[in-house]
Amino acid sequence: MNLSHRILNEACIVEVEGEFIGYKARQLTPYIDTILLKNTELKILILNLGSAIQMDSVGIGIMLKSYKVLQEQQIQFALCQLHDEMIDFLKFIRIDSMIPIYDTEEDVIKKLKEEVS
Repeated sequence: MNLSHRILNEACIVEVEGEFIGYKARQLTPYIDTILLKNTELKILILNLGSAIQMDSVGIGIMLKSYKVLQEQQIQFALCQLHDEMIDFLKFIRIDSMIPIYDTEEDVIKKLKEEVS
């Protein structure tokens, strides 16, 4: 799994490429921690899973942990560009009731900025 990110104003987009499973998924936590240390003005963190080819229960657990940490820091968290199977699965286990899922990064930024205003 490869992680990369870019900062757009008060939003950070973290892109996940490859398998978001097992020990590989655990890389996300320190990665996000490093971003938060360097960018104290962040208001939104977007996890772009468009290039993720697989996700398992560990990956989902890591997402939920990230959600909790970001919520405590008053940073909004959202997912985008998931494959249809991932969306269906996350809706089935009701993750979408906690972590919003959007089609594109632009949709996330627009919607979450509206909520902040």
